[in-house]
Amino acid sequence: MPNIMERLTADNRTMYTARVRIKGYPQQTATFSRKTDANILEGRYFSQAELKKHTFAELAQRYIKKVVGNKSAKVQVQYKQQLSKWCSMIGNHSLAEITPAVISQCREKLTEEPTHLRKTRTSASINRYMAVLSSVYTVAVREWQWVEENPVKKIKKLNEPEGRNRFLSEEEIDRLVQACRESKNKNLLLAVVLSLSTGARQMEIWGLRWADVDLKAGKATLRETKNRETRSVPIQAYALELVKQKSKVRRIDTDLVFPSTIDPKKPFDFRKAWTAALKKSKVADFRWHDLRHSAASYLNLQILRCPKLMNQ
Repeated sequence: MPNIMERLTADNRTMYTARVRIKGYPQQTATFSRKTDANILEGRYFSQAELKKHTFAELAQRYIKKVVGNKSAKVQVQYKQQLSKWCSMIGNHSLAEITPAVISQCREKLTEEPTHLRKTRTSASINRYMAVLSSVYTVAVREWQWVEENPVKKIKKLNEPEGRNRFLSEEEIDRLVQACRESKNKNLLLAVVLSLSTGARQMEIWGLRWADVDLKAGKATLRETKNRETRSVPIQAYALELVKQKSKVRRIDTDLVFPSTIDPKKPFDFRKAWTAALKKSKVADFRWHDLRHSAASYLNLQILRCPKLMNQ
């Protein structure tokens, strides 16, 4: 327990002696001429005691229990895997032992050792490991007060190569949309046009539900987002016409716009149909995620609103 005693010296000066006793730790004593200095010692001692009391494994476990569960399923898997790796390196360390130098050494190990696929981690991958660790420490500082500062912030990020930015040309969009229109999968065209016109992510489109589609307002509410933050996107022009047509033939055993043929409770997997459409349209080096880039690159999506694409 903290104890600050006030006393007068022989020359009539007021002094303050701080004594801090915590079970398992030696008593700390110091005398100051100002009471505020005595309070500072008390606070610092308790901070150090907290650092020594908890291991990183305990911190990671609490973070997974209290924070990770609020993230999307995909992010949960990623965080747990990355934190498991951190625990294998510093899990038994007390928080007082984990310095920027220790973390830097661990980062070097992550950079040098091969993954389970026998590949070397990229700079981007290493930075994601560091970002997860930084997130853990941020919560520990702000909410739990297990540490006073985030040691990860003292370590500079690794340089990453410029990100991939694959955009479709107008001609490529024409060919791809036509290939989707001719696909054996009758839902592929709508899924692709929705992705192009809204800029939504793959699973946001594949997992879209009728309850979140407002045909009158011409918008969709996206709930299966990467950051688990609900947002709305407009559905306009050709995309809206296709959605209205699709709404006339909904399945009654599911609320999904694109349900799986095997399990109607799960979204349909368009990968096979998508690959066939890319091959037929001769659009090379292109992924579903790249549709987001093309959506952002065309002002008001005039390509999707032009008459030749409106004709079915």
